[in-house]
Amino acid sequence: MIKPLERVTPESVGLSSRDVLEYIEALEDISTEMHGIMITRHGKVLTEGWWEPYSPYLHHVLQSLTKTYTATAIGILVDEGKLHLDDNVAEILKDHFPEDALPCAANLTLRNLLTMYSGVEEITFASSDTWIEDFFKAIKVEPGSKWCYSGMCTAMLGAVINAVTGEGIKEFLTPRVFDKIGIDPSNIKWIEHSSGLEYCGGGIMATTEDNLRLGLTYLNMGEFDGQRIVSADWVREATRKQVDNPNHKGEIGADDESSGYGYQVWCSKVPGNYMFWGAHGQYILNIPAADISVSMTQFVDGPGGDYTPVNELKIFDLTWKLADKAVGGALPEDPENLAKLQKKMAGLTLDRRPSGPVPPEAYKHSGESFAIEENPLSILPNVYGTVPGFGICVTQKLPVNISELGITMDGKEVTVKTVCGGKPFEIKAGLDGINRVTYLDVAHDLPNQVLTQGLWLDENTLRLYLRFIETCYEDIWTIKFGSGQSLTIDEFALFTDDGWMSTTLKAKP
Repeated sequence: MIKPLERVTPESVGLSSRDVLEYIEALEDISTEMHGIMITRHGKVLTEGWWEPYSPYLHHVLQSLTKTYTATAIGILVDEGKLHLDDNVAEILKDHFPEDALPCAANLTLRNLLTMYSGVEEITFASSDTWIEDFFKAIKVEPGSKWCYSGMCTAMLGAVINAVTGEGIKEFLTPRVFDKIGIDPSNIKWIEHSSGLEYCGGGIMATTEDNLRLGLTYLNMGEFDGQRIVSADWVREATRKQVDNPNHKGEIGADDESSGYGYQVWCSKVPGNYMFWGAHGQYILNIPAADISVSMTQFVDGPGGDYTPVNELKIFDLTWKLADKAVGGALPEDPENLAKLQKKMAGLTLDRRPSGPVPPEAYKHSGESFAIEENPLSILPNVYGTVPGFGICVTQKLPVNISELGITMDGKEVTVKTVCGGKPFEIKAGLDGINRVTYLDVAHDLPNQVLTQGLWLDENTLRLYLRFIETCYEDIWTIKFGSGQSLTIDEFALFTDDGWMSTTLKAKP
């Protein structure tokens, strides 16, 4: 049985409560929406907290932090002698190697995939049942010659794991990692390709503590609670610079975004520090010299912000500076500042969405229903869909095309009735400032829980805030009822490489 992580005061492990409190407050001051954080030193939790409505046992999408879970499985297979880093991927996946692939694709190795030097020249996504073949055909230059970060490199590692073991990644990791380090596999959700194989480049949903336990395993050179999980040699090689990784400006070594890449692990500009890094701020930040591990989930830049690494780099800098303040032994206990820290962490909450009175005239729209023009939008955040230029695009289970929409009103609650992808859904929203919870039941591997709050801006305009609590994302719908059978829906949630944008749906004439 895995023991709970020990909880201690910051002072007992050489950090001051005041410094930790200032660190938390500084994180909140960055343009980010914090969801959860745990900080350990010497393997002991010195502070932790979740911003309501997020909570300790709620799994949270990890984006590319998933990659380190996948690389850990590769490391175990290397330790067992079942794989070698210079193994030829085309040989392992020969049943999927297309005849029309370029000759250079036949030279792809596991090492190339691990270091993002696969030979693809742009980010690729799985959009069909032939995604493995499609990836081989996307290799345009000699593997090992060009850095290109792509989750599909890691997806290919998942295909290799399946080919060698006959198991999916979750099935493989459960007895070898999850059971040993205290991760509940029944609480793990993992987005799948249409074939059923898990998407290893960014599909896992796990808790803040699950991630922390993986981080501590690496910080302890592959051991957890006295059990060997993966070899120290693997940890050493995975977390050190294996290749250059130019940042978005083409610079090398300029910042934590370009200070080197290991095996699905980012190296820091601070020697020895490293990151498991998922988009929008899903991190494990390990500082071996100080024996500190930080696990956090969040949405960097927040709804409506342009996605750039600037604020993520600020978070890294704050963390490295906190670690610099750690001392070798214990500090005198500081009851006053400890109480302030504990009060802060116990009362964390996100800003509440606005609420207000329901105009009596708004009730006239209760029972109205509209047919909507053809559109590419989903009932789920569209980063999980097939929006051109973006989207995980790994599953055909995602319902798209909101074809019908109507509402019913009942006191301080509105129910949105919609048809998406030919399937009916009902989403309840509170009009009293309190979220309602809806389980969408889209698919077992997709985010299904949405917390929704509504606000009538006027008698004909309803705004809905839909927080998909298993993910980073919140959609904002503005439903405008016009005269007769007129309806428009403005969605401020469509994420592309160029930032956030609005999309407008209209009722059919």
